[in-house]
Amino acid sequence: AEAQERIRSSVAVLTELLRVNQTCKEGGGELRLCALNADIKKVFEITNLDKLFTIYPGPMEDALIKFARSLSIAAEETAWSHVTKEG
Repeated sequence: AEAQERIRSSVAVLTELLRVNQTCKEGGGELRLCALNADIKKVFEITNLDKLFTIYPGPMEDALIKFARSLSIAAEETAWSHVTKEG
């Protein structure tokens, strides 16, 4: 009974993550995950959800730094694409 409840809870959480991810994409965003423990990471790999989500290893602080950097790079690419179109 306890194992079934754990599976039911896990499925509910994964379903909610998929829903939130879809909502983020519809709004032009992206859900990113970080600091997954080994068991959760294995579930993501088995279900191929690790291909659907951007998952940062390590602590949240490192993930936030990488995320901020990715936003900066995206902004630079956007700025340069306007320059080359106008040039």
